[in-house]
Amino acid sequence: MKELFEETVKKQKERSWIPAYLSVFYLNSSTYMRTFEYLICLSNDQMTSYDYNGFGNRTGKREYDLNMRVYNSDAWNMMESQSPTREIDYLLDITKEYHNLLAKMEITSQGKTTQKFAWDSNVISMTEGASAYIYLQDELGSPVRLLDMGGNHQTVYGYDEFGRDMLGTQGEVQPFGYTGYQLDSVADTYFAQAREYMRKTGCFCGEDIIKGEIMDPESFNAYGYCCGNPVVWVDFDGKRKKSPTLSQEQAWGWVTKDWYKSANKQWHEWLDSIFKRTDDIFDVTIEFGTGLGAKGTINSVTVGGVAKSCIEVDEHFAADFKMEAGITAGYKDLFEAGILGQYSDATKDSKVLVGVESFEWDGTLKSKFGGEIYAGIGGGAYIAVDWIKVGETIYDFGKAILGCGSQK
Repeated sequence: MKELFEETVKKQKERSWIPAYLSVFYLNSSTYMRTFEYLICLSNDQMTSYDYNGFGNRTGKREYDLNMRVYNSDAWNMMESQSPTREIDYLLDITKEYHNLLAKMEITSQGKTTQKFAWDSNVISMTEGASAYIYLQDELGSPVRLLDMGGNHQTVYGYDEFGRDMLGTQGEVQPFGYTGYQLDSVADTYFAQAREYMRKTGCFCGEDIIKGEIMDPESFNAYGYCCGNPVVWVDFDGKRKKSPTLSQEQAWGWVTKDWYKSANKQWHEWLDSIFKRTDDIFDVTIEFGTGLGAKGTINSVTVGGVAKSCIEVDEHFAADFKMEAGITAGYKDLFEAGILGQYSDATKDSKVLVGVESFEWDGTLKSKFGGEIYAGIGGGAYIAVDWIKVGETIYDFGKAILGCGSQK
């Protein structure tokens, strides 16, 4: 690690500009959490080293005063040759990914202090020696009041939407800040378990180890905090946004409800379109009534005729009274044509139908399949296919596939 640190310092010195911070990141091989291992702050001559357990949880940190104004490769030796000015160790509940700090032990030149915390869904109380405190949080889980149970004293905290300290009290008395994060005074970042969160820019320092959800396109921003909407969402572990008040299942339901409504609407529109197209293409009719019909063959020529009055019912159970009369002629069952006159009581009009084999024309081209029998009293059933509508459907489908529909 020392060699990596010195190489990082060397690369920084080769640049024409000097950053405010020089950092060496920690990458846990099992959890791939990207957080600070070492960090030097030029503005206040401080260096911090961080400790982690095998799960990637931060278990402590050490702060040093380097007393230097430029970076040099001797910084590592300077750190090793002196005692830290501030040393912090954390006792964690390793069964939880976050909201897991049970105790914080801090050693400074002023002495040693220990703070202990009690948790429910969030931290509810803290004890330090003989003093006890109660937390009050806002909707995002950020502490806004720390009440001293032994007196009338309270500490007030305030943040903007992205966690900037509005009252200048961040870190006073207790360690928790915006959404329960702990503020690093040297790095000026919030520790978000898997990554460091920069409150001044509203984004994370490190890249997200979760590459996003296809149902949530904004999550593909590898550095964004809560998709730019910190009023609705929180990110307790630096991996995935969550609702501060809902379970993960409820939160995803909230995320997907608009998508579901849109998809459901499109699905129903698509089904309605399919049903309408099918209804336009196919007609099913059943008829019954009175009439006479005959067909005969003379010298290989087939001649027939029919006259009938009937009630016709279609697939929508709509009834219509019709009167029809027509003749047909054909040759050796190879060819047959006919003409039919028809009156409809529903439309109050008459029309002439011309047919060849199973095809007929009455202003649109159709094929009819079925049959009828009339001998005084009779009936029949037909299925008709409208080939003009079939062609229109194929054309519209082709336009949709090729994307060559007209722009509106």
